[in-house]
Amino acid sequence: MLRAHTLTIAIRRPAAEVYRFLVDPDNFGDWLQLGIAERRVEMGRPQLLFDMPEGRVRVELTAENSHFVLDYAVWFGTQLQRLVGVRVLANGDSCVLVHTAMQQPGVTTEAFDSEQAWLETDLLVLKSLLES
Repeated sequence: MLRAHTLTIAIRRPAAEVYRFLVDPDNFGDWLQLGIAERRVEMGRPQLLFDMPEGRVRVELTAENSHFVLDYAVWFGTQLQRLVGVRVLANGDSCVLVHTAMQQPGVTTEAFDSEQAWLETDLLVLKSLLES
């Protein structure tokens, strides 16, 4: 069984608004600490491409849906690096964002833990942006 890590953050905005913001690739640069190099759609699935010092990174996203699910997979070349489940859950007139990542084979514990700490910062930026 793969190791999993879940981050949960409450956001004082309606779930539908948070989800619409998350699924819009134009917003990724506002809260992620990466610059998007290119966007494309293959077989109905959106993809984002990033140029990193290690090479090109491809992020495959689930298509927009009515369940407020935004799952994604991160690939370095042909190697799957990250498989993630994201849910935006309504909580009154606010919401809870749940982000669960699974440590993939070949990814060190140190690298996985570092990515989770980095992501926690990204989610706090997202929260601040959406609540301001």
